[in-house]
Amino acid sequence: MYSQEWYDLQSNYTRIDYKNPPTGNSSVDADQSPSSMINDFNTGVSYIIDKFSKKCVAKPIVGGEFDSLPVTATKARLKSPKEFFNFDNLSKYPYQYMGEHIVRNVPCNAWISYRPFPFPDSASNATYEWYFATKDTVIKAGDLVENLEPMKMVIRSAQLNVNIEYNIYRFSEAVPDPAVFDVRNCFEESGSTSFEMELEGNGTKDNMNTNVQLLRYWFQLSVEGFAGVRPIRVQDIEFVFYGKNLGVRFTLLGPAPIDGDVNNNIVQASLLEATNRLTESFTSGIFRVFFLASPNSPEIVFKPVANGLRVIERKDTPGSYKPVNPTTTPKADMSTTPGANIPVVKPGRVVHGPGMTSGDTAGLGIGMLILGVLLAIVGILLFRRLKPVPYNTLRTT
Repeated sequence: MYSQEWYDLQSNYTRIDYKNPPTGNSSVDADQSPSSMINDFNTGVSYIIDKFSKKCVAKPIVGGEFDSLPVTATKARLKSPKEFFNFDNLSKYPYQYMGEHIVRNVPCNAWISYRPFPFPDSASNATYEWYFATKDTVIKAGDLVENLEPMKMVIRSAQLNVNIEYNIYRFSEAVPDPAVFDVRNCFEESGSTSFEMELEGNGTKDNMNTNVQLLRYWFQLSVEGFAGVRPIRVQDIEFVFYGKNLGVRFTLLGPAPIDGDVNNNIVQASLLEATNRLTESFTSGIFRVFFLASPNSPEIVFKPVANGLRVIERKDTPGSYKPVNPTTTPKADMSTTPGANIPVVKPGRVVHGPGMTSGDTAGLGIGMLILGVLLAIVGILLFRRLKPVPYNTLRTT
């Protein structure tokens, strides 16, 4: 089976695109369309989207899938970076060096461990073999050049009659584009509100136009903080550049459509509450987008333009929209007055959990950029630090 996977461990999202292999049953195979499964571990909801029809089914996340482990019979959690690479509990289940092997014509360092399978607390065991490209081998992954890349993993268990081989291609440590986790088709039209926003910046079009994916990330981070929602609810972000000013169109989704299954299910703000918070922060002038191309680059700050926030109607085709009363800004109360249950953003503060300052928001963004690549870095550094020792001493009984 071929699959393509994305992991955002800071935001607690994963996505896998897959197509099940033929079963030989024509009636079953006819329904095996390529699908995307997007798991939101903040709410415990899994969104399964048919890539042809765009039909979406939302269901609770099941523990024990490619990205999760069961906590109880009905609860699941996202795997840690170490668990993704099967590097957990190394003191009890160490890896040992097998020497250099060739995988798909690439020289690789090979490592092996004998550990529980399929879960960390399973009574049954299997050998795990990992093959990483040597440090002198450079592999191009899209626009990035990577080394020490994971190339292959093999799991063998005579006890369970298991022999599984995973070949890994186009591995990248880059932070996933927020557009990857697109779940708009899983929400009713009444469960979303679309906006057009105009912001005044201190950068140039050239600075931003070459970093649209990163700018999308920073904008999503800001709306997350000011509206008090998780990033997956900020969808379909589009930019238009007007000199130093920035026009943004985006859609804000409501809460998850079903109750999920995770241990720490977060309390979700309603669409009305999130709209109130966002509108209040914009009309009061404290909304900010902090854009950094890298931790050492100059900071570009975008601020609200007067009457620059409008509710719009968007069609299915990205980029086409119908303005709704485009000359006015939505009222802050949106047909209800914010009360004790709807925290209003105060000047100089961001509604994000216990409250964070604007500087905290920028710092959080840098942290998310750094943490977003931990899945790759943790695994590579662990193997880099392991000492090569003969694997024939490995205990397998």
